[in-house]
Amino acid sequence: MSFDLEFALEVFLKAITKVPLTLGVAFSSLLIGAVFGLFIALLRFYKVPGFGLFFRWFVTVFKGTPMVMLISITYLLVVYNFDSVAQSLGLSITFKDVGKTWIGVGALAFISSIAFSEAFRGALAAVSKCQYEAAYSVGETRIQALIHVILPQALPVSIPMSCNIAIGITKGVSILYLVGIIEILYASLQAASRTYQFLEAYVVAALIYWGLSIIIEQLFGFAERRFGRKVRDITA
Repeated sequence: MSFDLEFALEVFLKAITKVPLTLGVAFSSLLIGAVFGLFIALLRFYKVPGFGLFFRWFVTVFKGTPMVMLISITYLLVVYNFDSVAQSLGLSITFKDVGKTWIGVGALAFISSIAFSEAFRGALAAVSKCQYEAAYSVGETRIQALIHVILPQALPVSIPMSCNIAIGITKGVSILYLVGIIEILYASLQAASRTYQFLEAYVVAALIYWGLSIIIEQLFGFAERRFGRKVRDITA
């Protein structure tokens, strides 16, 4: 079986147009997931009664669930229940009014929140206890200590793990073709469906995702070097 470079270039030119959509879905999912992930991590780290134990099992259960399964379940739940829930809330919108892209964002945000909660919880635990004691000794409350002392040190520690999460979610966008979202992989397969040259399509899609992963890794590496230096200056 020969590899058709000319056709691969044709596929590439079509697939590359979906990079903005892929990055948009990934960035939105990561942003929402980071916010909820930090919230879950704080509840678990400070062992808030009721919530800490609940989210401990919540994370354990969904952390072991395959990404493709969570995306499929989310899509099916929205398809079968959106209209009835919207009607009960007195809303005039229906499932047809909601873009599939937002369903994908919601599913990936849910997945990333689980991953971020573990990354942030580990980062919070990495901060020395003497940092907490120092903040309390100058009269700061727990919330003030968290904002002024703990988070500025914990968040840079979470950068390497956050990089892995960002790359994983970006690659996870490729699974959204299962629910009809035309991203890089879907666009590649559509181009190949006419001639059945799927090898070229998969290789092109893989190369594009590989390139995006390298860019993301470089950006997080820059952030780690910059903010990691500030943390070392603070704790020195």
